[in-house]
Amino acid sequence: MIFNSFSYFSLANKNGGANPLPITLLSFNAEPNKKAVDLSWTTATESNNSFFTVERSADAANFDSITMVTGAGSSSTLKDYSAIDFRPLAGL
Repeated sequence: MIFNSFSYFSLANKNGGANPLPITLLSFNAEPNKKAVDLSWTTATESNNSFFTVERSADAANFDSITMVTGAGSSSTLKDYSAIDFRPLAGL
């Protein structure tokens, strides 16, 4: 699954959604790799971004944390990140 076909993409907190993430996300990709899933994403900008918490959900309501990835802090250059989901959920 690749998210890179829209001009603005922002995630926010579940409780009110008023605080968008301090990043500009350019793309997010998830590729099956045997029994795991390789995750990669690119940011255009970051503002005081300490880390990413990568989560997954089977129902889009309840989420489980997969891992944390250190962010760039503050940056105005493209940054590439990756992680691996070693125990992906069944299905798409």
